[in-house]
Amino acid sequence: IVIADGDTVGLGSAGQIFRCAGLDLRFTDGSTGPETVRVARARFLRTELALAPGLYEAEARLLGDSETTSPIEISAFGEPGIASPRIEDGASEVIRFRFRVADTASGDASPARTSLLWKPRPGERVALAYLRVERVETGTSDEPAPDPLESGRDQLRRIADYLVAYQVPEFANFDYTSTAWWEASMAVRTLLAAAEILDEDAYRDAARRTVDVFRARQWEDGDFCSYIEGMPNPAAQTRKLSTCDTHNRADLGSITACLSLLAVALPESSRTPYLTAHRRYLESRILGQAMSDGCFSNGRFEGRDYGTCYSVATGTSALTLAAYATATGDADVRRAAEEAARFLAGTFTESGTILFHHHDRAEPEEIDASWFHNVYYVLEGLIAVAHVTDDASVQRAIADALRRYVHGPEGLAAFLPADGWISVGSRRQQGKANGMLGLLVEIRALLGPDPTLDGWIAAGTQALCDPQECGRYAVLLPPFQASADKAEVCTSFAGLSIAESLRPGILFMRP
Repeated sequence: IVIADGDTVGLGSAGQIFRCAGLDLRFTDGSTGPETVRVARARFLRTELALAPGLYEAEARLLGDSETTSPIEISAFGEPGIASPRIEDGASEVIRFRFRVADTASGDASPARTSLLWKPRPGERVALAYLRVERVETGTSDEPAPDPLESGRDQLRRIADYLVAYQVPEFANFDYTSTAWWEASMAVRTLLAAAEILDEDAYRDAARRTVDVFRARQWEDGDFCSYIEGMPNPAAQTRKLSTCDTHNRADLGSITACLSLLAVALPESSRTPYLTAHRRYLESRILGQAMSDGCFSNGRFEGRDYGTCYSVATGTSALTLAAYATATGDADVRRAAEEAARFLAGTFTESGTILFHHHDRAEPEEIDASWFHNVYYVLEGLIAVAHVTDDASVQRAIADALRRYVHGPEGLAAFLPADGWISVGSRRQQGKANGMLGLLVEIRALLGPDPTLDGWIAAGTQALCDPQECGRYAVLLPPFQASADKAEVCTSFAGLSIAESLRPGILFMRP
């Protein structure tokens, strides 16, 4: 790799620049005519550089590979689809393309980490002989940055393009470091929402690829494994046993809901396989298996069976039941969702705290309204049921619980500043914190106009939609590096929230 600019720098040696964990990266000899060179071959290649702001021209030599029969999609971070060359088997071709590196959030000219992605179709490979990058224009446009409050559609498009660019070939997940199906579910929902709002079939197609992989792995009894079996990530091998040891309701509720959420986004003639798979799961793991009070246990998690009430499992079970009831109108499934929601609503105290039931103990713990990692799923389950129920008593119970959560003396208003947004420092919490914007939009729709909610929604929209500032919330960070741990998950939650702010109801694929 050659960087033709004095103030830019490549990150490390060739072995470090070609980041390709689990992607079958191989350095082999290749011919470019009279000479033999070392070539990087991989199913999905990422070249990582640190570049100062400006416009760049890249020159690369690609070798035709018998294992590559389709065009290779090339993306620069933030600029998907900048080139799509097709190299004949045995050929050697030089291609050129341009891409832009935006200013850093600080506004200075310091290098920003930038990635070029080289992505053939699943099962095929890219063969790169060399890459040369030269800056042809310094700085970025002098035009003022758009008002973040008016740039929701642009940011949603950036997020959807990011997810499509990083969708892992063959496994249809979105990050080799994320092997849980619930993590993939948030990307699926973001892409489905983006497809509707931006009228882009490519986003729906990407979501469908992931759901198709998930559906194909349904067990004979209708259940699923909670993790993506077969992901070739050495770091994730500790989770992979010869027999799946985790098929818990908390995780599977999120991804099985996508079966019906996708179905309603497709023509009626294409819905049956997804609704059938969803029904089989509900009959296997959900229907008739709630406790007498409507709560669900987690089931099997990391080799152990848990039979005590679990709030998150109840929240995601309510979500998946509500999604199926919305798609089919099934009254029995709707009633099961309502019973789960009654239980969840009863766990909100008058002060605004939550009596949270952990998966591994009998007695609940009173937790703060700001523990978003767990509270998110409780709120999401309640809101999903609120949209499908026609039972006035359930509607009142949900509304009262949400009102206590927001305005109780120890509720959300005690934690969130009136004009700020949520930065929690922990990636485990940050993803759900990003998702809170979408839930607050839904809560406002259910409870009515509220100055406090309006202030939070405005602050959250500005924070997550600003492409220069959203990185502090782990949004749109290039994955596959330590500083971007769970960036795909955090970005997906943010995208779902932005979509909800643009079109309330899209969180649950409501028209």
